[in-house]
Amino acid sequence: MYFKGFELHTRLFLVVVMLITSSLSACGKETPDCASAESKELIRSICINKTRERIWYSDDPDKIINKYLALATFNLTTITNEGYDNQTSKQLCGGQLSVSTPDGKTSNSRISYSMQRALDNNHIIVIGIEGANLIIEELVSSASKYYLENRWAGNWLGTYSCGGLYNYTSGPQGPFNMPVRLLVEKGEEQAAFLERVTKSGGYEKLSGNMQYGHLILNGEGANTPEDRWFTTFKGDANGRKLTAQGRISIAQDQKLRDCTLELNQQAK
Repeated sequence: MYFKGFELHTRLFLVVVMLITSSLSACGKETPDCASAESKELIRSICINKTRERIWYSDDPDKIINKYLALATFNLTTITNEGYDNQTSKQLCGGQLSVSTPDGKTSNSRISYSMQRALDNNHIIVIGIEGANLIIEELVSSASKYYLENRWAGNWLGTYSCGGLYNYTSGPQGPFNMPVRLLVEKGEEQAAFLERVTKSGGYEKLSGNMQYGHLILNGEGANTPEDRWFTTFKGDANGRKLTAQGRISIAQDQKLRDCTLELNQQAK
């Protein structure tokens, strides 16, 4: 009888230990905290990724859009715990999300989001966000505008070359090429300027714009009061490279030379 009693007590002890262990294990899987730093960062990442998906500009060698979004400030406040779904193991949450962009714009929206723990129990996963579409749409709009105002801005360096005057192949009236700089200003207009000193000591000043990567330049130059001309260029940028075709003409649009600009945008 003593042996059987000992065996019975042993079995009861093992069952109690198993129940306690199981209970402690279950407690270890705490429900996600709606206000945790991890959940806030996940919401920020989801909003930024959704914004990138809706921006169709792919020609971005300086990563302008990424830099803009990286500087956006997200703030989640008035956070509420909306309950826990035992069947799906989801924590339901709500909060007021505000986003401030680098150009000073701010947007706000009440959002709801659900979270659950990953299988490894070491981190949480944000399953879905509702109510953030307005913020994402405004981010898309402001990031796109910032891109268009800055994408082609900066210095473009390269060569300005022209064929000979009246088919001359040498001398002052022959072909020439020279280094030049095109300056494109930041802003909606993407104003563009190019100035050069001629080999005869004269000048040429061109201005225009470079909206959507399409360059238009017009201007005039002179070596003497009697030796004057008009210049036009049109071309398109592809990545950091720009090729534009133009002409030098005198009054009544009489062409003197065919010209080309071959420029490279300098990294910002």
